[in-house]
Amino acid sequence: MTQDTRWRKDVRCLKYDVRSMNQETRWITRYNELKAFIETNKRRPSKYTPEERNAWNWLRHTQKQYGSGVLKPERVEKFKELHALMDKYKHVNQWV
Repeated sequence: MTQDTRWRKDVRCLKYDVRSMNQETRWITRYNELKAFIETNKRRPSKYTPEERNAWNWLRHTQKQYGSGVLKPERVEKFKELHALMDKYKHVNQWV
């Protein structure tokens, strides 16, 4: 079984069906998943790892919304908390 096949199998076995959720529930679910990922792995998701790419895309999209002022006000505080958590585990170059 290749890595790609395993990833597809994992996607089919999701605990929830995203199509049946409203936008707010989907946002909160993604937020909680990303927060748990960062707390567990002590790093941001990678765009180069297929299993982490969806989380990375969500994070980049939300960062762009926040930067342009389009992010809903009720989500801004949660995103700031997430950003503080990412800064806590930010990679520091040891050679500088």
